[in-house]
Amino acid sequence: SGDAPEYPTFDALYSAVMSGVRNYLQWHNAMADNWCRQGPPSPLLSLLVDDCIEKASGYYERGARYYMLAPHAGGMADVANSLLVIRDLVYERHVLGLRDFCDILRGNWTGQEHLRRRIARTFEFYGNDDEAADAMMQRVFNDYAALVAEVPSRNGVLRPAGISTFGRQIEWAPQRMATASGAQAGTFLASNCSPTPGTDLQGPTAVLRSYCKLDFTRTPNGATLELKIHPESV
Repeated sequence: SGDAPEYPTFDALYSAVMSGVRNYLQWHNAMADNWCRQGPPSPLLSLLVDDCIEKASGYYERGARYYMLAPHAGGMADVANSLLVIRDLVYERHVLGLRDFCDILRGNWTGQEHLRRRIARTFEFYGNDDEAADAMMQRVFNDYAALVAEVPSRNGVLRPAGISTFGRQIEWAPQRMATASGAQAGTFLASNCSPTPGTDLQGPTAVLRSYCKLDFTRTPNGATLELKIHPESV
């Protein structure tokens, strides 16, 4: 939003992106303070959760032994792919400036279809067992997990990191703007911890190789992968 600052280096831009993630997580942590006190009476749930009977307190009355509200990142592949393109076009090869690129994206690639197609045709993105793309995904993944781990719990609510969308990528699509990796506004983007649709071009084994480069000990609440395989291929 607003005028794009001319970050002098890619690392400066990346730090600004992570600063935005940190700010969002701070809001999410504050939201968790009263999360387990806001629900309606839930007798069936309370009967099935440890310690509610012993304490004679319902689930939403802090009767349970554990409470968890996990931050879940969505669209991580889209972020990593876009950062990969920005680093290459803006900071390494100087094909265009950051503000010019922002203007192109705000215009939804109008008049720049040749550039959009060239990006889609020439870049290898997460999910293709490509070293550079997977390294960017690892960087975003690790930094997100590290930010979440700064607050392992808050007011008795556990805060383990996770990655998922589970259908929310459909809900988000109408608000999605164009991405630097070549997607147009309103496009359905990456689900869960899966590649951005249409970018995994080297088959399911390459997707698994990219995915398994991530350190899942850092996401205790999961990082789901979906594989889409045409029936005729098996």
